[in-house]
Amino acid sequence: MKKMLCMFLLCLILATQTKLVYASPLPNETQNPDIFVLTTKETSDSSLLSLLNNYGFKATMSSDIRTAQQASLVIVPGESAQEMSQKDIEELLRTIKQSATLLTDSPSLLSQTIGLSWSSKKGLVPFYLWQGKRKNVVELPSSLPFEVFSAPSQSRILAETALNEPLCVEFKYKNVRCVYSALPLGASIDIGTVYPFFFDLLQYEWNILPEKHAPEKNISTLSIMIDWGFFYDRDPVSFAKQIASEGFSRCILSAWYTSPDYVDFTKKFIEEAHKQNMTIEAWLELPLVSEEFWNTYPEWREKTALLSDAFIEWRPLMALEDPNCFKETIRFLQKHLNSFSWDGIYIADLYFEHPDEGIGDPARFTPMHPSFRESYAQIHRKDPASFFLPGKDISEEDQTTLLQTRRETLTQIYTQLLKELMKEDQFQNKEVALIMLDSLSSQHLAETAGIDSQSLLFLAKENKIPYIVREPYAPDLEQQERVNSLVRVLNEHYDENRTGIVLNAESQGIPLLEAIRSSLSVFPQYTLLNSYYLLNKEDLEMLPFILSREQKNSPQQEE
Repeated sequence: MKKMLCMFLLCLILATQTKLVYASPLPNETQNPDIFVLTTKETSDSSLLSLLNNYGFKATMSSDIRTAQQASLVIVPGESAQEMSQKDIEELLRTIKQSATLLTDSPSLLSQTIGLSWSSKKGLVPFYLWQGKRKNVVELPSSLPFEVFSAPSQSRILAETALNEPLCVEFKYKNVRCVYSALPLGASIDIGTVYPFFFDLLQYEWNILPEKHAPEKNISTLSIMIDWGFFYDRDPVSFAKQIASEGFSRCILSAWYTSPDYVDFTKKFIEEAHKQNMTIEAWLELPLVSEEFWNTYPEWREKTALLSDAFIEWRPLMALEDPNCFKETIRFLQKHLNSFSWDGIYIADLYFEHPDEGIGDPARFTPMHPSFRESYAQIHRKDPASFFLPGKDISEEDQTTLLQTRRETLTQIYTQLLKELMKEDQFQNKEVALIMLDSLSSQHLAETAGIDSQSLLFLAKENKIPYIVREPYAPDLEQQERVNSLVRVLNEHYDENRTGIVLNAESQGIPLLEAIRSSLSVFPQYTLLNSYYLLNKEDLEMLPFILSREQKNSPQQEE
């Protein structure tokens, strides 16, 4: 779980205290919850209740112990458990039905009563090994502290550290099934709150499933990016049906392949997707045009600062700054894209290499095609390739000039590209959108990747097209402050209905699902996931519940 978006989307939680209540049985008309949260700190524990309700679980929270009597799962968060008296604990254990499960965390009198004990040893856990019904290694977004404990005999270990120290155990106390977590059920970190173990416990250990609401029409649009290269052997019709059933309303499908198998797959996939009421957009990865284009026009291959062909990582890059290459690229795109019934064209990741190191990595630094070198030399009387000769250090003045020229060149490519793509007679009036690495939230990208986001925002606004940014990396507090700044800048400079974000799907479980849910509340039309092959089966199963809850709770639903 490496990348979480959520700081600007999470609420600050203030703590209040109430007293536990227990007396006569509850009236018969009280609705029986599947999950009951016993609390003495209603406001601080409300994030846990919100999480459950957001995903459609039937949950309630109260300081009234009587409410626990019909619940299948009774949760007592650590802070509340620490305030329980022995009398409270005895009443709770009498109230819980025999078939129920008691879940609590952290050292407390309650945990001690049901059989836990602790050593003086403490530790930090960056990841844990889930040993329940589905084995998994789960990396946490931030290391969490825990106190080493001893569990009752015959306990089942559900999660443990790499050193085989138990973190979550299941055992019987009298007739009650108990689960203890050494990690807080809602652990606060710099970027928000994480909930270790939750979905594994609820769905896969105890089969407690959320309720799904299915409004007739989607209000939020969740989009998925799919690279055909990972799914070339799938049946396109059943694949399109599957994606639609998982709650996606828009698919951005790779459009840089040209093989007969790709053409056949894509035509059938688009036809079925349209039957499923999904829109299908062409995903371009310029300056990658296609492998066929790379092989056909070796003279237009982009060059690195070391003057080698710029096949960077997985992308064979073309020199779009060359006027002849650009013209042929447009002709290729017009013929290729118009062969399919796309609903739109999404231009993704058009930048100069490499966004990580920039000029500090000559083996991946672009552009350095002869056309760029000639154009640069005409204006500045220097060959930029000479800056990278062995034993030569580039001066500060030359570096500043080169990077500025690079930004201007990339902006010019975007300007010309949008001008061509927006021509109705050439691209059949398809929607065009930009997917960007963003130099407003990550300023180093202006130098490393040549991205001038202010100019590109202006272009998007001028052409009235969506401007979608990739989720910033490095999930620390400073990064989240940049995300806050990004959202403010986007909404200040652009129509908020045309802004969006691409979430990295490398994270799993609640952090990813919470990021999706929260992002949909800010970017209801343009929340994209990259990429489908990174999503695991369990998270895909939860997506329809998230979307149905978002639609059910949307104010537009009531109008």
